Amino acid sequence: MAAKKDLTVYQGNDHTWPLRIRSVDNTDPENPVYTPYDLNDYTLRAQIRADYADVDDTVDASFSFQITDAAAGEANMILSSEDSSILTSTRYKWDLEIVRASDDYITTLLYGAIKVIKEVTRTGA
Repeated sequence: MAAKKDLTVYQGNDHTWPLRIRSVDNTDPENPVYTPYDLNDYTLRAQIRADYADVDDTVDASFSFQITDAAAGEANMILSSEDSSILTSTRYKWDLEIVRASDDYITTLLYGAIKVIKEVTRTGA
């Protein structure tokens, strides 16, 4: 099941969120076992929209990903300044999916709201 994670973005800035992707075995709730996803067989994807995809077809921005340690399930989720600068509203929705390459199996890992703080300083202004 996906976890809720709200984000705050400062418009026009570069943003990086470190990720540690794990599966959890809760067979013994007092001693959960966390196992890293081996990202060598997975693709990460995340988008920002004004509303849920079934309501709004427009992708306002997309995150990119930098795998830092594939075997340990570690990556950086990046929103570039170019993408954050086009976020003109103050509220958006987002989610993060992981896709297994071998069979295109999709799992949503995170979802939530994005609060955008409007920038003041701009280049060339």
